[in-house]
Amino acid sequence: MEVFGPIAPLTRIKNEDEAVKIANSIDFGLGAEVWSGDLEIAEKLAKSISSGFVAINGMVRSDPRLPFGGTKKSGIGR
Repeated sequence: MEVFGPIAPLTRIKNEDEAVKIANSIDFGLGAEVWSGDLEIAEKLAKSISSGFVAINGMVRSDPRLPFGGTKKSGIGR
């Protein structure tokens, strides 16, 4: 079951590689967020995360003019 709602799970990680590993180990991939003061690192991480959409320093949102769908067990794909 995929959770939809205002939740904020927090996980302590050792480094960026572990963060990507944890993000990609989840069965769902509708949307993800990367929050960082370093945009170069944030873009690198965003490209490494398997998700239908990755927002940087912002909330995941969709626009009906753009394709949107999940990966893995999320949504119906693109």
